[in-house]
Amino acid sequence: PEAVRIEAEFRGLFVDDRGVAQRFRRGSEPVEYRVGLAAEPVSRSRPPYGAEGSDRLEELTLDLSGVSPRITDLAAEVAGEGSVEDQAERIERYLISELEYSLDFVGFREDDPISQFLFERREGHCEYFATAMVLMLRSRGIPARLATGFLGGEYNPLEGYYIVRQANAHAWVEAYLPERGWTVFDPTPPAGRPGLAERGWRQILGQGWDYVLFRWDRYVLT
Repeated sequence: PEAVRIEAEFRGLFVDDRGVAQRFRRGSEPVEYRVGLAAEPVSRSRPPYGAEGSDRLEELTLDLSGVSPRITDLAAEVAGEGSVEDQAERIERYLISELEYSLDFVGFREDDPISQFLFERREGHCEYFATAMVLMLRSRGIPARLATGFLGGEYNPLEGYYIVRQANAHAWVEAYLPERGWTVFDPTPPAGRPGLAERGWRQILGQGWDYVLFRWDRYVLT
């Protein structure tokens, strides 16, 4: 969401309603590009239905399917009164402080896993936390959507790049605030957020081996 500029040799770059940049024509050939980043997140998404300046005819980010009466009641109790931003921050703090992070997702029911997460198990991984916040926000009439991608990375000083691993996969929330537009929230407790690994000899050796593989792939195979 911090991307403000893309430099590349290909043509035909398309930015959709969500602010996602895609190529018109995709192929199997390697593509090299550079991305210019802002200091703060800058969303390119269009505003949702009902917001000032919006021309949308419908709004999926207010879809209430999956929002049970128990979730609605909990959201009203947690969010309280005040501005949209205040309500969103209270919901985020509640999920961070009152529920626990766990990678054990065996035993969740298929019919209503988020209610089971909020009221019975009270533990889960990042997708449960993010989805729960999305549903709670929507029950308050606040447009919200689930976002998935990668968080953090391991900087390799030998070549000057970041290593992003599967362990960096993460899910978070984007909510529409009238004064700020689409805003990022992360209700997952800090223990469940991917971060930089602690530096040590094992990491240094791993970076050295990754550096060898990187140069072999770029300057020999490619």
